[in-house]
Amino acid sequence: MREIKFRAWDKKSRQLHHTGFFVTPSGSIKLIEYYWDKKPDLILMQYTGIFDKNGREIYEGDIIDWVGGDNIKHKYEVKFGLWECLETEIVNHGCGYGWYADSHGTNKECPVDGFYPGDGKTIRECEVIGNIHENKELL
Repeated sequence: MREIKFRAWDKKSRQLHHTGFFVTPSGSIKLIEYYWDKKPDLILMQYTGIFDKNGREIYEGDIIDWVGGDNIKHKYEVKFGLWECLETEIVNHGCGYGWYADSHGTNKECPVDGFYPGDGKTIRECEVIGNIHENKELL
C-alpha cells in the first residue's frame, strides 16, 4: 500500500509547502500560519507513491526527464486523470485513468506506473527536474 501525502503550491507567495497546511471538512485547503489572517490560494499535489532513479519522490505536477529508446530526453508533466497512450509494436496501453506522464504535445501520454511507449523502460528510470509551478519553462 502506498503512502498518502500531499504538498501545496501557494499561488500568492509562489512557495511550495510540504507541511503546514490542512484540508477543512468543506474541502478548502488552508495554510496553518495564515488560517486566521489570510486566505491563501493553494493548489494541492498528491504523491504518486513512486520514486525517480535518484530516490526522489514523484508528485503530481512534477516535471520529469525520461530517456527514451531514441536516447533523447523527453520531458513530461506528472498528472492524474484520463490518459491515452501510443500503440506501438512493443507496448499497447490504450487508455485508462490514474497517474500519467503528459508530454504536452511532443509525444503521447503514458501511465506513470507503466512503460515508456516503444522501449519498455519504467517510470523509475526517470529523473524529477522540477515542477510545473516553479519551472514551467522546462516543458
